[in-house]
Amino acid sequence: MRLEVDEENIRDLAPTGIRIPSKLKSTLKEKAKENNRSMNAEIVARLEESFCTEERDKELLSSFSVDSVEELSTAMKLLSADIKNFKK
Repeated sequence: MRLEVDEENIRDLAPTGIRIPSKLKSTLKEKAKENNRSMNAEIVARLEESFCTEERDKELLSSFSVDSVEELSTAMKLLSADIKNFKK
């Protein structure tokens, strides 16, 4: 899901100044170069992806019912017991 710019020219958008730690800024520069993007395009792409990931995570979590979570918890406890027995 890519966020759309409402028919605005990207150059017409107001700049947003943010403070970025130097190590993170260096990493962003490297990744932007690897991805053939400007620093701005890299930051925008990564922000958009974080929102998409958040949406997918919510959808995934909502697909689990209480029963399936309880079943998973029970299975994990049984597996943990099996591992402890195996180590003996």
